[in-house]
Amino acid sequence: MGVEATTPCVNCERLQGLVDALTATVAELQTTLDHVLEQLAATRKNSSISSKPPKPLPLGQSKRRIGGQPGRPKHERAVVPPKLRTAPPHDSLPEICPTCDHRLRFAGDDVRVVQQVEIADVPILIEEHRSYPGWCPFCCKGLDAALPIVVQSGCSSTSRTRSAVGCGSLPRHRVET
Repeated sequence: MGVEATTPCVNCERLQGLVDALTATVAELQTTLDHVLEQLAATRKNSSISSKPPKPLPLGQSKRRIGGQPGRPKHERAVVPPKLRTAPPHDSLPEICPTCDHRLRFAGDDVRVVQQVEIADVPILIEEHRSYPGWCPFCCKGLDAALPIVVQSGCSSTSRTRSAVGCGSLPRHRVET
């Protein structure tokens, strides 16, 4: 019995070349996969990445500042002119210092004005409440006179309706008489 000499056919050589190329591609992809898995494991070890949600801020604290964006003009409600008001202004003058219980002195005409617009049946009622500043010469503190509770809470003085429409504090200004 003799050993037969095998000569590969042309198609077998082509298929063997394809198998060798695919084997090299698989080895290259395996190396790339190992490298990517190492990188993924390294990022998961980072302590800044956590499955826990971030802790909330304590009540009353926020990352945002009150007001509009810095550099933007301030938007304030326009003052209703005196001829459109339906009642004379209500003046609140400071009397006693809440810190030391001494009488307050008048501290100028830089008045805080709150205009309250109430939509009644018809006509619309517009009242103006003025809070004058005071200064205590004993404890050297300045403060504004307290407005009536119904004005502070936004309720109308007639208690018929809530005057949330058009109610708001206006910028401080000099009172025109």
